Amino acid sequence: MRRSLTICAAFLLTACIYTTSYSAEPPAAVQPPAATPEASTPAPLPTQPGLPDLAVAQKRWDSLSTKEKQDFLKNYEIWNTMPPDRREKLDKAYRIFKDLPPDRKQELRDKYNRFKNMTPEKKEKVLKSVQKWRSMTPEEREAYRVKVAKYKTLPQAKRDEIKKRMAEIKSLPPDQRAARREAIKREYEQQGIVIP
Repeated sequence: MRRSLTICAAFLLTACIYTTSYSAEPPAAVQPPAATPEASTPAPLPTQPGLPDLAVAQKRWDSLSTKEKQDFLKNYEIWNTMPPDRREKLDKAYRIFKDLPPDRKQELRDKYNRFKNMTPEKKEKVLKSVQKWRSMTPEEREAYRVKVAKYKTLPQAKRDEIKKRMAEIKSLPPDQRAARREAIKREYEQQGIVIP
């Protein structure tokens, strides 16, 4: 879950930026040639490889709500100010994302939305977990998966006991919470139970 949360964020940012399929990266905005008084009809817009038909793109743009247009423009600005290596990574992530089955895409969107709506403290905790996960060896990850699976197979009464003890931490003064949380986790880890 932790790994897919980071991937999901990258996928969804890229998906928001692209509203149509571009070949590599969104090109600079296409500007129509300056109108001249002697021109009776406007000159056609130049075309670029990889761009969708302009009439189709205009129709799609017109169908967006004001908020969707604002979001697109904000994301497009983010994209254009992003370093090229970061854009490359997001573009690669988007290409992977767009080929996923619809149910997997929805699962990732749901995870992203949960993350987006977290408090800053909770986001920080999740991101620390992601960093910890990334630093683990494949063997350590597998051992962790086994421990979490063991937690999920615990009787409901035991899981309720753990949840109750962890919830009691919230009543402690802030400076004591982290130490108490770690003590409870260590106690259960000695029993081979990892508290997710």
